[in-house]
Amino acid sequence: MLSVSSKNSRPYFCNRSALFRRLPETLAVSLVAICGYAQQTVPVQVPRAEGAFQKGVSMPIAPHSPASPVNMPPPADSGSPATPAGESEVRLLVKGVRFTGNTLFTDEELRALVAADLGKELSFGQLQALAARVETWYHSRGYVLTRVLIPKQEIGEQRILEFRVLEGWVGEIAVDGTRRFSADRVRRTLLNQVTPGEPFKLADMERAMLLLNRNSGITASSTLKPGREVGSTDLDINVKEDRRITGSIEIDNFGSEDTGEYRVIPSVTLPNFTGHGDALSIFGVFSLDGDNLYFGQAAYETPLGVSGTKFSSYFSMGNYGVGNEFSSLEIEGDNLSWGTGLSQDFILSTRTSINIEGWFEYRDSEQDMLGSTSSKDHIRKLRAGINLDHRDLYGRTFVSLHIHQGLGDVLGAMDNDDPLSSRSFAGADNRFTKLTASVTRLQSLHPRLYLLGSLVAQYGFESLVAGEQLAIGGADSVRGHPQSVYAGDDGFVVNLEARFSVLPNSSRYQLAAFIDHGEVHTKKPVIGQDEWTRLSGTGAGVRVNLLEHLDVRVDVGVPLGPRSGDSVYCYAQAIYTF
Repeated sequence: MLSVSSKNSRPYFCNRSALFRRLPETLAVSLVAICGYAQQTVPVQVPRAEGAFQKGVSMPIAPHSPASPVNMPPPADSGSPATPAGESEVRLLVKGVRFTGNTLFTDEELRALVAADLGKELSFGQLQALAARVETWYHSRGYVLTRVLIPKQEIGEQRILEFRVLEGWVGEIAVDGTRRFSADRVRRTLLNQVTPGEPFKLADMERAMLLLNRNSGITASSTLKPGREVGSTDLDINVKEDRRITGSIEIDNFGSEDTGEYRVIPSVTLPNFTGHGDALSIFGVFSLDGDNLYFGQAAYETPLGVSGTKFSSYFSMGNYGVGNEFSSLEIEGDNLSWGTGLSQDFILSTRTSINIEGWFEYRDSEQDMLGSTSSKDHIRKLRAGINLDHRDLYGRTFVSLHIHQGLGDVLGAMDNDDPLSSRSFAGADNRFTKLTASVTRLQSLHPRLYLLGSLVAQYGFESLVAGEQLAIGGADSVRGHPQSVYAGDDGFVVNLEARFSVLPNSSRYQLAAFIDHGEVHTKKPVIGQDEWTRLSGTGAGVRVNLLEHLDVRVDVGVPLGPRSGDSVYCYAQAIYTF
């Protein structure tokens, strides 16, 4: 990030004693930064549009509730006889009704819908209205293909009228457009939710389509059309496959001043890697101002079955060096991490989905100073969490809650009370429990104006090693302050950002104004370190989409209250996608 110092301000660290007071925290924050890259193990294939919540991406101003992924057929002929010419006013006394063809609901349930009109003389149009009332009742419960007819009949002395119920069902399933993606997988996904020959429920079909579209590398749509048999409906599934390779190149100045501000971040994804909806993703982070930071990660995700279960894994390595005023101390660090996990999607509706996940994670982080090992954290932990995604007429909400449990001195982890722990003075080791949570809300206020609010929070039940702490400050945290300038065992960051579209009906050019606040708490601080640290910042920025594939973000942040660095920070980011 570019920074501007106030003319009358003193340098942030202006003497040797201040330098060495900063050293323990700098060492810890450096570990937090490199471990932070390793912990960015979101699923390889995130739900579409989820990435739009990133601060650096321009997005449509007016969110809307998603349409059903199922294209309904045009209304079919009801099959009921037309009103006889010249007899529209002929009335018929109806004392009772009976239903044929109904399997989902009993005669008593359906009869109650028309009971108020029995015992009256009704015109043919009124009788059709009764049939429509029963049909609407079916539709309101999701059985949208159901038709209720009045067949040709003679009304006997008991004045009983027959309604024929056609509980629409699925006939044939046709799949079109698959080249590499398995057509058999498409059919199995549908058949897992929709059973041919049984009454069709729209929610089941929507769930099947949403699960299908969570496979990597495809976009599927469905169309319902009349089937060959009376009451049947055929499904046409069209699959559009993505390119074999997608990716991006990002350049920004979001890095730490001590390990390299200017970074290049290339990433490549191979969607639908083997033709079964899996994905292989590789990305790296490299500093441009010196040789202080290198990081790389490979991740793989594949569906297990067709019910929304997925297996994920990742492997990452990185190293860094701490420069600036600490360059003479020859501080270097290395990180090796891998993890494997299972997740399960639950599609509650077209608007709401829940994902439950569980991970085992392995991380070794080491730091050297003056050629000797100064800290060594070997973490083995379990992580479990739940993620909610909800869309409504006015926006979208993400909620995430995770619990992290260290496993102690097993599987090659660090010893209990290890003297080489990055925070040995606080008793931090691999025996820990922490909770992490995040909430993000996109709220439309006007077709050209919306608010983006987010909360990230963490609570550690014990003192944590550096890589498990929460860091605050920087471009995606509290703007107006250096990147990851402070870290703590507990804390939170709150962001509120307003975006305004410069042009009507276009989100390519946006103005932004923001205010950020973060706090971290350290259970056992080192001498001279505050137990609580608070940062606030505000500012403005722009979001620009150029040539469809290039997104540019520029933010200017200023601190509110005590400064942790300079008086003004400029954050810049450019992302080219292909």
